Amino acid sequence: MPKVIFKVPSYEFMAKKVFFAIKDKGEEYREIIYIKIPKYLIEEISKNEFENVKDKLIEEVKKHHDLEKLEKFRKELEEYWSPLNNIFFDGLKKITGFDFKYDEYFVYVSTIRRGSYTLTNIVFTNLLERIKTSAFIAAEELFHLHYWNIFRKTIKDSEIPWRINNYIWEISEVVPEFVLTDNLFNPFGWGKDLHRNYPFIEKWKEKLKPIWENKKNFKEFMIKIHRKPMEKES
Repeated sequence: MPKVIFKVPSYEFMAKKVFFAIKDKGEEYREIIYIKIPKYLIEEISKNEFENVKDKLIEEVKKHHDLEKLEKFRKELEEYWSPLNNIFFDGLKKITGFDFKYDEYFVYVSTIRRGSYTLTNIVFTNLLERIKTSAFIAAEELFHLHYWNIFRKTIKDSEIPWRINNYIWEISEVVPEFVLTDNLFNPFGWGKDLHRNYPFIEKWKEKLKPIWENKKNFKEFMIKIHRKPMEKES
């Protein structure tokens, strides 16, 4: 089974993530970044390479990125997850029928970047009051990595499939409601009501639930739920 390695990102690592979030999202960067970056620095980022603004960004990151506090939380999160690691990946494989792309996955603990996934084997979770909630965020983001790998194999081999269209991204955010509430994940203790706040969750759950309940396998489920959204691409 794959192994999850929990890490605390360096100041420079987080500064790069803020930099590329601003490059990608512009003024909407706070969709994925919690901290507010001064306007003058956002303007500088838009016109420069990372090395030219690195020192200023690191100074902003240091105000919110307490390495000692994050390291303490990382250890607690690792202690919670380690005995459940194989249960998680075994459960995903049983449900989806697909092997994992990587042997190792890295979960970075942050107070700056929202829980999220990347194009590689890296995801982010947040320092929260409850370890269990932070572990669930990590689990959901790890599932997304697996989900998009399956999507590329069964639907379309796209580098960033969640940007094909908004329907495809919305569906991807609903599928954890079916997968991660399976009894296989009961040892994690996050329950059946995941309290995820996307406004479209309930609408899509109602549409997708009959397909989920009557699927032959996960591959068939993926093909069926994405048939119409993929048609909207053309």
